[in-house]
Amino acid sequence: MGFLSNMKNNLTGSWANVNVRTGPELRRGEPASVAVDVQVKDNDITVNGVIVELSLQERVSLNGVDLMGDGDNERVDGRANERLHHQEFTIASGQQLGANQTGSFEGQIQLPAHLPPSARGRNAEFRWQVRARLDMKGNDPDSGWQMVEVH
Repeated sequence: MGFLSNMKNNLTGSWANVNVRTGPELRRGEPASVAVDVQVKDNDITVNGVIVELSLQERVSLNGVDLMGDGDNERVDGRANERLHHQEFTIASGQQLGANQTGSFEGQIQLPAHLPPSARGRNAEFRWQVRARLDMKGNDPDSGWQMVEVH
């Protein structure tokens, strides 16, 4: 591959396809099994580590809500997002992965006991998500954030 192709891969993180899988049931206060599947594209890559991120977001969306409940037609619209928790887990240490190589890395993450479970109401939700990424030079290839149900 040429210089421009390598530069594009550094900028976009397109060195590899990454997917994350979790066990069927995630429970607060307990460890959870995770697997990260990696499909390297056309060039060898050097990875500093395979990382799984765990995140909890609280999302509030108010559409025409009477906050005072007094029926006086003073209604509020608004949205807010707040990250309540973010944690990184190293599933595998640094290594060289060959061009067109496929691999799977397995490990465990610990779900905090003191945070709320997944929930969705009329105006708010608690949204748990996981993402896997390869820690490497340039933009890290990642799986994108995936919602998971936490009990």
